[in-house]
Amino acid sequence: MTTARRKAQGTIIELTNQLAADSGYRLNWINYPINRIYHSLKSGDIDFWPGSPNVPALQDFTLSSKPLGITVKLCAFSLENSKTITAIEQLGDKQLVLIRGYTYRDQLKAIFENNPHQPIVAPNHPAAMELLHHGRGEYLISYGHPMQEAMKDYPLQDAHCDTLDDWPLVYVISRRNPNTQLIADTFDAAYERRSTEHLSAEAAPENDAAQSSLP
Repeated sequence: MTTARRKAQGTIIELTNQLAADSGYRLNWINYPINRIYHSLKSGDIDFWPGSPNVPALQDFTLSSKPLGITVKLCAFSLENSKTITAIEQLGDKQLVLIRGYTYRDQLKAIFENNPHQPIVAPNHPAAMELLHHGRGEYLISYGHPMQEAMKDYPLQDAHCDTLDDWPLVYVISRRNPNTQLIADTFDAAYERRSTEHLSAEAAPENDAAQSSLP
């Protein structure tokens, strides 16, 4: 299957490869910007994408798997001296930094449109963090996992995430594939098996310890 990714993202990619191998699939990963992912799911050029459920732009031509045990977190990243964001509305008059090619939840659309400051669109996370570091932006709007990955190479001192929203990761499958439902069911079953095995492995040492203490 041809599978879209924004970037190789550690846990998500590793889990997906494991589930595919368990299910007898071989994945061909390609790195697309988000808009091209949407277009390619519609055309059938890609078969599936680890992404967000209930995206209005995708609902007519995709099917989603059950939620995985990974949470997607949308954050407002800022430096230590910045005011903590507890509600999206607080961003309405702030200088925001966005990442080129990323899409954001619908509730942020009005914030971007009505903000008196034009958001700065950075080409990538290191460039966005530079803008924060030099005071050109107040808050960087991005997702938790790619930001954490970027900070491994570009540690930004005292940066913190104020969570704006979170939702479960799912596999979004193109209905252009004739086996859409089968793919969803197969990955759901593979994830369920792996989760059960993981719980059994965690429980086994406790059981062994309990048995060894019996008279």
